Amino acid sequence: MLKHFSRFLLVSVLIFRMMLLPAAFAQNNVNQPANTYSLEDCIRIALETNPQVKQAELQVQSDNNIYQQSKWQRFPSVSFSAGQGFSFGFFPNFGGMYVHCKLPFRRSDLSWMPLV
Repeated sequence: MLKHFSRFLLVSVLIFRMMLLPAAFAQNNVNQPANTYSLEDCIRIALETNPQVKQAELQVQSDNNIYQQSKWQRFPSVSFSAGQGFSFGFFPNFGGMYVHCKLPFRRSDLSWMPLV
C-alpha cells in the first residue's frame, strides 16, 4: 500500500509542477503596444483581408454581369458589314489567254437573329 501511495504522490507532484511551469515563464508586466486595435478595427481588417469574403464579392460581381448580359439577350441582334477590295494578277479571258488586270470586288452582309 505504501508503494502505491508513493507512486500517487510522485505523479501528483509531477502534474502539479507541469501546471506551474507555464506560469513561471509568463510575463507579469505586459505593456500594451501603442497601436492597439478596437473590436471594430479587428472586424474591418478581417473583412478586408479574408479571402473567402473577397471571393464572395467577386462572385456577386460575376453574377451581376451575367444578369446584365441576360437582360440584353431579350432583344434581337442585327449586324451589318461591308467591304471593298481589288485583286491584281493574271486572269483567263474568254479567248483562253491570260491577261494582266485588276478586278474590283465588293462585299456586304446583313444578318439578323430573331427572338426565339
